[in-house]
Amino acid sequence: MSAIDERVAVVRQSLKTLNVQRESLEQEAAALVSELTLVNPSNPTAPPMGVDTPLTDQEGYPRNDIDVFRARTLRHRLSVIRTDHKELMKEIEERLRQLALLQNTDKAAEEERELAARSQPKPKPKYDPKTGKW
Repeated sequence: MSAIDERVAVVRQSLKTLNVQRESLEQEAAALVSELTLVNPSNPTAPPMGVDTPLTDQEGYPRNDIDVFRARTLRHRLSVIRTDHKELMKEIEERLRQLALLQNTDKAAEEERELAARSQPKPKPKYDPKTGKW
């Protein structure tokens, strides 16, 4: 097995691990959203806790039809999950890019040449004395 094949295998394994983490976060987020949007069976006319609904009544007091502490805890966890999910998706995207570069070595060399060309100093614009423009 060549060194590139081993690196491809390592990247694929890390992608599988990251995908399991992503699925776990998405399942937990779905469970939290379903609990937050669930109608209270003891008071079906009252609105649910909601993901972003106010936790106070019109007078500014905490709502008495829901557990405000539980709602805040669930909303906080959902916010943490969303942030972690964004970071995880960035990591997955980076690993997919690495995998594509490892599988296509010509593309990797082309990308390196392009980056080197972009880092070269740009030519200075020329001044046209007739028009007075650069």
